[in-house]
Amino acid sequence: MFNIHSALEKVYALAEADKENKIDLIRDYDPSIPEINGDKNIEIRKHSEDVYNLMLKNQLDIIYDDRKVSLGNKFKDWELIGLNNIIIIGKNESINKTVTYKNRKNETKEEMSIENMVNVVRG
Repeated sequence: MFNIHSALEKVYALAEADKENKIDLIRDYDPSIPEINGDKNIEIRKHSEDVYNLMLKNQLDIIYDDRKVSLGNKFKDWELIGLNNIIIIGKNESINKTVTYKNRKNETKEEMSIENMVNVVRG
């Protein structure tokens, strides 16, 4: 699978390195989905993949973060990139078949149904 966000970050870095061209780039990505311990819990991994596939089906460009790093490191990376919408999937979310939606702009965090989250992300 091709990660468009990785390519965009390289373009962003090149544009930033060339300050003479005076191009202002704004990072406005769709949400990321960091899973919590998905490598250790098959139910979390399956729920994360189901949410990811549903969002792709709804034509939302999602970053699915299944790296084996701490949730804090994932949040730090997404803050550096400039993501405002984060969809958290851990043990409780996989049991309840929900997601926790976090918006960094207005500092809200709420557990919600997957369908409601799709509507919230769409705006």
